[in-house]
Amino acid sequence: MMRKLIVMLLVLLVAVVPACGSPYVMKLGYQDPPDLFLANEHPASFVFKSIVEAKTDGGITVELYPSGILGKEVEQLENCQLGIIQSTIVCSGPMATFVPEYNLTALPFLFPNNIVAWKVLDGWFGKELADTILKKTGLRVLGIMEDGGFTAVTNSVREIRTPQDMRGLKMRTEEHPAHIEFTKAVGAGAVPIAWAEVYTSLQTGVADGQYNALPIIVLGKLYEVQKYVTRLEHIYNTDVWVINNEWFTSLPKDYQRIIIEAAEVANAVGRGVTSIANATGADLLISEGIRVYTPSPEERDAFRDIAQPKVIEWLQKLIGPEWVDKALRAVEEASAELEAIAE
Repeated sequence: MMRKLIVMLLVLLVAVVPACGSPYVMKLGYQDPPDLFLANEHPASFVFKSIVEAKTDGGITVELYPSGILGKEVEQLENCQLGIIQSTIVCSGPMATFVPEYNLTALPFLFPNNIVAWKVLDGWFGKELADTILKKTGLRVLGIMEDGGFTAVTNSVREIRTPQDMRGLKMRTEEHPAHIEFTKAVGAGAVPIAWAEVYTSLQTGVADGQYNALPIIVLGKLYEVQKYVTRLEHIYNTDVWVINNEWFTSLPKDYQRIIIEAAEVANAVGRGVTSIANATGADLLISEGIRVYTPSPEERDAFRDIAQPKVIEWLQKLIGPEWVDKALRAVEEASAELEAIAE
């Protein structure tokens, strides 16, 4: 706690004292540790820093603050709005509480695969979502990233193969409304817990299980406190990378372009790191003694048929049917485009 307080005081001091020899300082905070191979946020930020500082010839200094040293995600979003920091990367839960429309990205079984997800989130639907975030928060989206990708279900009680296997389990969710609705739909109890407290909550039995993609399960060493992993892939987990728009628009136009282009490259790097971590994650979990189960298409359909209609109904009441229709149409268009390429 004292370490975080000292860091925050230093950040506030830097916010009012210009960096020597650099007219612009961009403070970027995120939760992942400073490791280039565990998860997406740090490698993406590292590459972004390298590109921006090189292409502006030091005109912008990018300061990286990993491991949540600037606070939890909601704190960092608020500080980014206030201009105390210029940029932050947060997972989908905090953004969905700020902007309810963002819950759409966590609609169960919305995306059939990564390629479709990328096409949708990088395309017209992602732009409309980004415009909504900017309008409601004053934060410009630099990219919708891949927070580990498709989620698995873990728990310490029993192997999950059917929706009935979920009944009665206490499932940790992100502080994310859509995740909570999915959990309720399959008959489990939702226990919203911040990421920093997940390991201890699973260890002490506050929660029986949780949802996360394989790279995040490995990152958090959750295999030490869980026994079973089911690769249900029911939700595509995302991060949202934002920048204070007032600060961004105060930059010279060429600097603005460099930031946008660098963020696009960095997002691609983050997705690549996530893909590698997913490819190696299952074997690592098995080597740690975890039972990893991959459901059949029919078993996944059983979860989808129960959960998706209920979450769609909830979303229609929350943000209106037109937003839900747009998300489903964007996925349909991207899927058709992918199929056409494959023919």
